[in-house]
Amino acid sequence: MRLAWLTVPAEMMPELVRFRLLTDRHNPVIDQLAMAQLIGSGALDRHLRRVRGRYRARRETLVRALRTYVPTARILGVAAGYHITLTFPSTVDEAAVFDRLKDRGILLDPLSRHTGTASALGPGLIVATALRRNTSFAAAVEALTTTLATLLPKH
Repeated sequence: MRLAWLTVPAEMMPELVRFRLLTDRHNPVIDQLAMAQLIGSGALDRHLRRVRGRYRARRETLVRALRTYVPTARILGVAAGYHITLTFPSTVDEAAVFDRLKDRGILLDPLSRHTGTASALGPGLIVATALRRNTSFAAAVEALTTTLATLLPKH
């Protein structure tokens, strides 16, 4: 929907504006009008209030399971949003973890995919907590934690 914000140092602004002009010329007007209608009517606020508790409960379930079964995984970030950032000990092969999870049908983003190179945070994953309705969150958490527990060091 091209709705976002970014805070950058003032000296980076001219280069960022130039880059955006080169790469992002086509903002979807209809999508923006629809979003404006959702915001203006209060429908977006009602939706967010309705789902906030559901996503909070999912996050808490995932965090509890990770702390119990995968204690060497570090959970980063604030307790908000639709994902959790996990980092692993530096000895863990992020690509191998990603491939093993993928083999089990668990599709997550390696942390390095978001940085373009190996992450300064070390190996890790971005784990979404927003699943399709027909997906069992409990089963997904169990599959994830069981698999990670076999791949990560115990201490």
